[in-house]
Amino acid sequence: MGNLGAKFFSLIFLLTISSIGIITYFYPDKASSNIENRTLEQLPEITIKTILNPEFSSTFERYYSDQIYNRDFFIKTATRMELLLNKTIVNDVVVAKDGWLLNKPRSAIKEGEIDKGLANVNRIAQNPKYRDVEFYFAFSAHKNTVLQHKYPDFITNYDLASREYFLENLSGSYQVIDLYSYFTKMFNMDVLEGFYFKTDHHWNMDGAFHGYQYIIESISETSLTFKEKPYQNDDFKKECTEQTFFSGSRNRNLYLMFDGTKEEACIFVPNYDFAQFDVRTTGKRGKFDDFSKVYAVGIKEDYMDYSTLFTGDYAELKFTFPENTDKPNLLVIKDSYVNPVVHLIAQHFHHTYYVDPRHYRGSISEYIDDNKIGMVLFVYNDTNVSGEMYELD
Repeated sequence: MGNLGAKFFSLIFLLTISSIGIITYFYPDKASSNIENRTLEQLPEITIKTILNPEFSSTFERYYSDQIYNRDFFIKTATRMELLLNKTIVNDVVVAKDGWLLNKPRSAIKEGEIDKGLANVNRIAQNPKYRDVEFYFAFSAHKNTVLQHKYPDFITNYDLASREYFLENLSGSYQVIDLYSYFTKMFNMDVLEGFYFKTDHHWNMDGAFHGYQYIIESISETSLTFKEKPYQNDDFKKECTEQTFFSGSRNRNLYLMFDGTKEEACIFVPNYDFAQFDVRTTGKRGKFDDFSKVYAVGIKEDYMDYSTLFTGDYAELKFTFPENTDKPNLLVIKDSYVNPVVHLIAQHFHHTYYVDPRHYRGSISEYIDDNKIGMVLFVYNDTNVSGEMYELD
């Protein structure tokens, strides 16, 4: 009876595995995972030549792992179990106390990778033909670096050391705007915690606004062509959502196991008359008084994320303020940390061009030449010290 039972359960197991395989074969492949925010492996070409390639087996294994039927259910179940077991690192997310979800930090200073990106950044600013262009590098204060005290003691965190290595080797042609130093000097930790989402890796509107102010103040102090004052809190009304589920990036990594309605999701609405301006994005063109088709498109919805609360990571986002003809043209090379304040920075310039190197496939040098750029401003979060963001030409 025992052997019969074992054979029965073995048969059920084999039938289950076989059924999943058959369903997976006929089930349409997915292009990407919204939860993981990445593209999924697609079916490799199957020929005699590709099968004989040593890489084929690993590629096919990644494909099957990414496309297996009901994959999200299996991962979500495993995620739930790990959270119930109080594991600290789940799906590469550090689950800290009081509901704080953090990026898994760097475990070492990868000097070779950082040097490669630095070479590209330095080369542009050191080009003699740009001697009349002003170059600025603003390091936004990332949640990982500002709130490093949230990490358990056993986790090694080299994010701060990596940013310091980057800044030490950045060309002197750049004026550095260090928001981490500014934030930690000007605000106590209770205030700083209020600058960040708990379940997302970004700062919120409060943190971004203070970042915007310091960027404008810093440029005005050193620029020969730009003397502006940033807008103040009194110039805006803070508009927040109520009972909206905020889908934080790190919460999505955990299959939204944390309550997104507890996040305060807010934007700043101007009290002053917002000037008429032109907006153009990759794939979208038009004139808007409040650019509601580009910014805060999800503010009235029941479900939103960072990109719909503010703006998405367009390859290009261009602003023109027709009345600012006496002001320089600005090129901002950016990651998503600047998204909450793209319109605020742009109000201080004539033409403002935002380019995200993750999606823009052209040359930054040619962009400077073609658009009569007078000022270049990098705005990267200070954990972003290497990788595709530094592929500029």
